[in-house]
Amino acid sequence: MEENNYVNDEQYQQKAKKLKKIGKVVLIIGVCIFALGFVCLILGFLGFGKTAIATEINANQISRGIFKGFGLFALSGLLDTLGFVLTVTGCVIMVIAHRREIETFTTKKVIPAAKEGINDIAPAIGNAAGKVVKGFKEGLNGSENKEK
Repeated sequence: MEENNYVNDEQYQQKAKKLKKIGKVVLIIGVCIFALGFVCLILGFLGFGKTAIATEINANQISRGIFKGFGLFALSGLLDTLGFVLTVTGCVIMVIAHRREIETFTTKKVIPAAKEGINDIAPAIGNAAGKVVKGFKEGLNGSENKEK
């Protein structure tokens, strides 16, 4: 006998609950890292602007200014990329976890419109089909009369 390896509703609910939690955590971490990267970008602009305007600078100020400017730009690029990837990953996990609810909602909205369309179209299709069959019968009757 074949074993059914299908997921029952209880197993589905447990897995969906885990996916929802994982998705929320990944999404929150991604948004936080993205925000941190944005803050580093702002600080990089502020630090970079101060070193460009300074008139009297020594070697120590130059190294700190370069790190503040360029280092924070590089760090913000890394953090923003990582934050964006984690945010998108969290969103995808959340959509997968809520797939059944989304499909149920969509079905509940589409079915009444489809039924209404079918009810409106069915008589017109029936009339057209009847006319085609009638014309086909007349064509057959006309060809039979010509043969006699």
